[in-house]
Amino acid sequence: MRSTDPIAKTRAWLAEHDPDVLAAVADVDRSLIRESLKQSPLQRLAQSTSQARVYDRLRKRMREKRAVR
Repeated sequence: MRSTDPIAKTRAWLAEHDPDVLAAVADVDRSLIRESLKQSPLQRLAQSTSQARVYDRLRKRMREKRAVR
């Protein structure tokens, strides 16, 4: 009998095609997720926006360094 549970189907597919993803999911520190969920949605959005800006500046600096070479 085949499972109709979409999560079970996804896990079975990943186990066959990309077991590294399952290992990464198992390695997630769920306490960090719980702490994040204590923040309001607006606070999480602000934090995400701030982190995106950091990544954007880093990406620009890396491009500038490549252009100098």
